[in-house]
Amino acid sequence: MATSNGPQWLARAREMLRGLRASLLAIFGLRSGKWRRGRATVGVPRFVPGMHASRTWRYGLYVPGGLRDDESAPLILLLHGCRQRALGFGEASGWVAHADRMRARLLCPEQRRLSNLLRCWNWFDPRAQRGSGEVQVVLAIIDEVARSVLVDTRSVAVVGLSAGGALAALLAFHHPDRFRAVATAAAPPLLGNFNL
Repeated sequence: MATSNGPQWLARAREMLRGLRASLLAIFGLRSGKWRRGRATVGVPRFVPGMHASRTWRYGLYVPGGLRDDESAPLILLLHGCRQRALGFGEASGWVAHADRMRARLLCPEQRRLSNLLRCWNWFDPRAQRGSGEVQVVLAIIDEVARSVLVDTRSVAVVGLSAGGALAALLAFHHPDRFRAVATAAAPPLLGNFNL
């Protein structure tokens, strides 16, 4: 049986769903634009899988479309949190889109289960606290990437979430000459025998 307020209820529900959709799109950085079909010859963004030779550390290097390996560009080092995968974190966090806008390369090293069952960066390890351990592993990965693509060494930033944020802070603390910027989110406080 139809009531007089039935269509109003349906219209209100649709309005609420549109608002929810708009909010989710804004929160997660998705675009609500329309697809257009066309053909063009353009560079295709790519992830370059890699392994750091010393201890088989996986990393992904995101290169925006049209950026050549011999073209100098900023490098953003992105360190994931516990239980995350490097490339998935790069995509889901919006940093891939940001790298596209900045024409910057995005380097995403991945913690190994062999080193930490939860894939947390071992920022709490006394070696990392002293600037060695995984701090040195990540620096070596940056150096390896810089041998294969032209990195603007004056424009290297490190960004980390949670355990990755703590390692980002350690990298910036022990090697301020290597990083122009550092950003952390939900990072634990640093430990150790040094003054911040």
